[in-house]
Amino acid sequence: MESILCTNRNLWENKQNSHFLQSFDWGEFQRHFGKEILRIQIKEGNQVVGQVQGVVHAFPLGIKYLYIPRSEISTSEEYSCLLDFLKKQFSFVFVRFEPVSLQSSIIKDLQIVPTHPRLWQHTLVLNLEDSLETLLAQMHSKTRYNIRLAERKGVVIEEIEDIDIFWKLNEETSLRDKIKTHDKAYYKEMIKGKQMRLLCGFVEGNPVCAGIFSFYNKRCTYLHGASGNAYRNVMAPYLLQWHAIKMAQDLGCEEYDFGGIAAPAQKDKPSTEFHNLCWSVEDKLTGVTRFKAGFGGGRESYGDSFDIILNLTLYKLYTFLRRLIV
Repeated sequence: MESILCTNRNLWENKQNSHFLQSFDWGEFQRHFGKEILRIQIKEGNQVVGQVQGVVHAFPLGIKYLYIPRSEISTSEEYSCLLDFLKKQFSFVFVRFEPVSLQSSIIKDLQIVPTHPRLWQHTLVLNLEDSLETLLAQMHSKTRYNIRLAERKGVVIEEIEDIDIFWKLNEETSLRDKIKTHDKAYYKEMIKGKQMRLLCGFVEGNPVCAGIFSFYNKRCTYLHGASGNAYRNVMAPYLLQWHAIKMAQDLGCEEYDFGGIAAPAQKDKPSTEFHNLCWSVEDKLTGVTRFKAGFGGGRESYGDSFDIILNLTLYKLYTFLRRLIV
């Protein structure tokens, strides 16, 4: 078993990746903003048995680490092969993994530190192999009502390319809900990707809501949403989601991923539930979770994130400096 660098798009897109964050296009998107991207394939003979795409992060004093979002390598042999390669070819202090699935049972004899995930750890997924009638029937009655209300109120959903429309709605959302977002250049570059779509809801020609969606490996993922302060009573975001679901089905997707939702309820902690989904009200995603839960689907959870330490002395220095900065 050996690890090699891969720079060829066709060799990379070999069905080893299930998540768009491991796609070649996503790596190029990150590269556009000055990030160094490493694509590493693990081979056994001539066969690729695993691969990871990572983003290099640089820190003061020459400290560097490799961040691998939604990694899918799954055996101790693959981990060992990857880490041996990184130790020989690079000078990373550690490697940060946010795996697709739980990895604790296969990682042994390694210096591992649990870490806080950057990405959402829980999501809600619809099975798009069901008919549209079945998908509607599985929704909460209020969600179905709001979709039909938006249609009666004349909401029209269109695919657009004008980032200025999205940005104006995004600014209103950010101010209203007091949330931080990316800058305009980030979204503008994002929607240039072949796997991305920007949908917008209009009322009488006025943009009222918008969303950015990824279509990759037969899964549509809802990434970013925004809504204006006007026409909020027409429930346009519900129709926007329904339109995206239908588009995903038309494009051959088998799953619709609503993006992040709140963590499951914990014993002796405040919780709430809606439409068969129960979650922690202390989670920062509790508001959007109620909206998404009405569409049905099932919860999916990703594996816990962790650092594998390659240089313990510098890792301790890194954690010390991080505390000073924060």
